[in-house]
Amino acid sequence: MHYLLSTVVLSLSLVAMTTGANAQEATRTVKDKAEMSAAVMSAFSKESCTLIDETPRDGYRAGHLAMSFRLRCGVEEASASAVLKELQSKEGFFVERVALYPVSNTVATGPSVDVRFVAIAPTGVER
Repeated sequence: MHYLLSTVVLSLSLVAMTTGANAQEATRTVKDKAEMSAAVMSAFSKESCTLIDETPRDGYRAGHLAMSFRLRCGVEEASASAVLKELQSKEGFFVERVALYPVSNTVATGPSVDVRFVAIAPTGVER
């Protein structure tokens, strides 16, 4: 009985993970790097974030535009995570390789976090 129950729970977990992965697929197409960068900066500008680096990731995924972003935000990690979720839900980008690093040696008087991620969206132009 214990074996059967654990098998059912494992199966349901795998279905939930697979469903979640499909739900996170990018839903917005972008025509170029400038459009993606503008959308990312628009989302993060609400949290007083500064762009440190943005790098195109050519060949990251076929038929998609991918860019790595690194920003410094004067907020708690939870607020930065909320902006990343907004980037997925409102902007329709797929976000992966997320890393949030609290910054302690800053001149700022409040919390600060270094945000790194890859944003991915299907391209609106054929290559």
